[in-house]
Amino acid sequence: MVESVSQRDQQVGKKVRRKRLNLYRLPPKNFEGKEDLISFNDLSKTYTLEGRDERIVALKSVSLSSKNEFYSVKK
Repeated sequence: MVESVSQRDQQVGKKVRRKRLNLYRLPPKNFEGKEDLISFNDLSKTYTLEGRDERIVALKSVSLSSKNEFYSVKK
């Protein structure tokens, strides 16, 4: 049985270089007709810390839907 070079290198303990997948260069997927699994509009979250009067804004009017810059999670 013939082993591939990468399998042999892994067994010997050598570092194997793998190509990184560049997610920004993948072609866009077609989600037409797919239903939204997760979507929300105008989501906000603020925190208050003990001993402080100030409020910390973590999210302010964030939307996740197909009509906005950030798409909803599709099935």
